[in-house]
Amino acid sequence: TDGCEDVDRGQIIIDPDFMFYVPNAFTPNGDEKNDYFRGYGEGVKWDTYEMFIYNRWGEEIYYTNSIDTPWNGWYKNREVEVGTYVYMIRIYDLKGNQHTFRDGVSVIR
Repeated sequence: TDGCEDVDRGQIIIDPDFMFYVPNAFTPNGDEKNDYFRGYGEGVKWDTYEMFIYNRWGEEIYYTNSIDTPWNGWYKNREVEVGTYVYMIRIYDLKGNQHTFRDGVSVIR
C-alpha cells in the first residue's frame, strides 16, 4: 500500500510423513480376508523391513526381511494354535531413523 512493495523468497522443505500401523489380530483361515500379518505405513524405506514372530516361550517361529512375505500363521508346515504371539518389526523411515515396534498379535480362526 502507499506505493510500497515487498517481495520475499525462500525455500520450504516439507519432510515426508511417517506413519506405521500394526494390526493386533488376524484370521489365517484361508478365506482371503485378513489371512496374513504384516505392518502397514507411509514414509517407510521398505527395503529395511524386518519382522520377527515369537511364540509364548520366546522361540522365533517366523522371520522375514521383505514386506512382500507376511506371516501366514504357520510354523514348521503346520498352522499355529489360536493364541497371542509376540512380534518385533524393525524399519527405517525415509529420513534414515530406525523404528522398532514390539507387541502381541492374536491368531483367531
